[in-house]
Amino acid sequence: VAKDQKDINNVKVIRENFALIQKVLNENNIGFSSQARAKLFGFSKKRSSFWKKGERDYELTVTITPSEDDDDEQERESETLTKDQLIELQNSLTMVDVPEERKKAFKNASDQFTNILAVSVRILNTLNDLLREGHPSFHTGVFSRHYVKQRAEIDQFEVEIAPDKDFEDLQSWEKELVLDLDAWTKKVKDARKKFYFLNFLTIAQINRVISILKNPDPSDQDSEELFATLRFISQAFQYGHIETLRSEFKPSDSSDELIALGQALDSLFSSVPFKHRVYLDKDDALDGGVITKNIHMIALADPSQVLNAIITLYAQKQRIPEPEEVLFCHEDTTIEEVSLIITRWEHASKHHRSNNFYCVVNCHVLPYSLQDEIVRLIMPIELTKEDAHFFFISGKKDNQHLVSSLNSSKLDMKLFEDDLLAEYLFKITKKFTAATQVFISTQTCAGK
Repeated sequence: VAKDQKDINNVKVIRENFALIQKVLNENNIGFSSQARAKLFGFSKKRSSFWKKGERDYELTVTITPSEDDDDEQERESETLTKDQLIELQNSLTMVDVPEERKKAFKNASDQFTNILAVSVRILNTLNDLLREGHPSFHTGVFSRHYVKQRAEIDQFEVEIAPDKDFEDLQSWEKELVLDLDAWTKKVKDARKKFYFLNFLTIAQINRVISILKNPDPSDQDSEELFATLRFISQAFQYGHIETLRSEFKPSDSSDELIALGQALDSLFSSVPFKHRVYLDKDDALDGGVITKNIHMIALADPSQVLNAIITLYAQKQRIPEPEEVLFCHEDTTIEEVSLIITRWEHASKHHRSNNFYCVVNCHVLPYSLQDEIVRLIMPIELTKEDAHFFFISGKKDNQHLVSSLNSSKLDMKLFEDDLLAEYLFKITKKFTAATQVFISTQTCAGK
């Protein structure tokens, strides 16, 4: 709604500009995606952008609504364009042959469209960064001032960029989001540095734990989820500790929840005894030779030998690995997950964990960019021989950035033969999964 003469002029200019783009594109028969002709009807009336939450990211789409004064006899419906379609359209603008008398006006219109699209894409990227960094606004449904409306679904936000919004105002919102992101990132980093046990949980898990702890009457399913999440920190964690954690979790307001959780976790798990799960006698322990460094690379010729390498490695300690010690990588593993296990290793000796072996397993499936980030994370870390050890286990030897970068830290380890591996696995299952029974049948569904 235009509130004054300035807004009325803005609406008029934008309407005219995009009407010109529409006309020139149609005359030149410029299309994009599966459409025969470009349809840019809606910029003249209203333009709404949606950032719709998916499994990981928000996606930018623009809904185009036909102008009320459109004189085309054919009935036109609203149309939704994706970010890729908009960029494709932007590229098409550079290839249009515009008559001389229209060039200046068309350039102004194209520049305005390009500027709005560029800011929208940057806002989209910042919103996705806020999502990945776990900014609490994603849980309240309120991002920033009047731009965002909470819809019925908590995971969808409507961001309206209408013609009566000055372009400078849109840029101002972009700067505000960047400041929000910087402030939140620093807050999380400082909290993880101060409270060790926050580094056992991803930011998404932290937000979920906070949500459950704030609920005065959690469901049984929520309590089970909370128990399983915190059991990752220590196998000594019991159901009774949940109430202890609730009593320790005392945020003064929503802005203090992260710090309050860090204090509660440190208070609880500093008192919960940390104990490794041993399954071998000293006489059965494997002699792993002399390990003099803190960082090691175990590069295997066959990915199927990865599990054998883990069992062989921890047999030197007479035990099985604890959940906090091993990260099994897959194609969707994030830098956050890797950085958390690195942080746990770096500060392990301060929390009675200097005898731990920390492992990033299957690192051969990680993309080059992520492997490079990992190299840059671990290289500046300086530890003593008394500190915990860190192992990278790769199922491939060749064409691996991590393997090449840690070439001087390669550890040659003789793996168990099949019969010895079977013997050790039998001891592990007998001691730690004795209550589990497995039924097999050749008849359909009889196993269930």
